[in-house]
Amino acid sequence: MKRNKDRIIRTILGLTLMVCGLFYLKTSACASDQLTGTFQTTTRELTAYDSADTSAGQTQIGAGEMVLVEGQENGWFHIMYQGSDLYVPESDSDALGGLADEAAAQELEKRSQTDKAWIESYVAQMKAARSARIWRIAIICIIVVAVVAIVVTSIRHNSSDKGESAKE
Repeated sequence: MKRNKDRIIRTILGLTLMVCGLFYLKTSACASDQLTGTFQTTTRELTAYDSADTSAGQTQIGAGEMVLVEGQENGWFHIMYQGSDLYVPESDSDALGGLADEAAAQELEKRSQTDKAWIESYVAQMKAARSARIWRIAIICIIVVAVVAIVVTSIRHNSSDKGESAKE
């Protein structure tokens, strides 16, 4: 009888720890990529590729379109256009010019700084929320373990009292 109670108690404790572990894993946050680069307008129509390979899927970008040039690698410009990561060969670098309007460039820079501040604030809030969630789960787990320990102690105490009274 005592062995069955011990098994039940161990099972409850194990399940409690497993549930706490699953809650902890659920709260893990994903890191987000930050975009960096320069905004440029296209001076003529050009072809961009899905990967740094001319046999990859193609996207046509019209003249006067704005793209974010994120960098240059292995003879290709890595750009962001309408939410897609694309690649433009260096041979088409003449199609990527600066912004035509200085006022537009300043406005985009101001917006970029505002967006960066907003994103940093959002990330800080998400970290604080994650931390609060982790602490909440840890406190709940501690309370559950304490309650289970109290119940186990009470059961053992009652069973030992019954055993003593049965002997008398």
